[in-house]
Amino acid sequence: MIWVFVLLLLVFLAWLISKSTYKSDLEIIVNAPRSHAFSVAMDESLMGQWLSSDQMTFKSMENISGGRKEIGSQWKLTYEGRGREIEMSETVTDYIENELFAFDIEDSFAKFHVIMRFEDRDGGTLITERTEGTGKSIAARAMLLFFGRSAERTKRKMYEKLKSLIESPHTMLDSSAEEE
Repeated sequence: MIWVFVLLLLVFLAWLISKSTYKSDLEIIVNAPRSHAFSVAMDESLMGQWLSSDQMTFKSMENISGGRKEIGSQWKLTYEGRGREIEMSETVTDYIENELFAFDIEDSFAKFHVIMRFEDRDGGTLITERTEGTGKSIAARAMLLFFGRSAERTKRKMYEKLKSLIESPHTMLDSSAEEE
């Protein structure tokens, strides 16, 4: 009898994992104008300073096809993690200067759709990010299901680094020099 229960439990868990998707919403307010916040977040030369974590370090971004931030353009992002190179493919799905950047990103492990929005808020900028996706295998889905909270903490740390970068006097000076 217990074997039937264990078997049913395993079938249920396999079904649950096979249907699971990763969803994440994040909000952060930065003390800077929206155009500056957007500019810093989109600056490829600064991405290594905030798109890195204890597990992965951002190395480069290379255009594969299409124009800069053009809808449908494709990019190769390269990270280094635990002594190996990790390549991700990014396809821009929507872009509105100073307001919105949306893209699909995938590697051999998973595929996600990410929407970043920038809105004026209380004299600063509200940045929101919504991520939805799934692992490409049952094992990958299970990992996302069980390690989702850890991924949330990692992403929060990255956005805290982005906030510091946006609010840094150095990037504020660089931004005002560009506008002249």
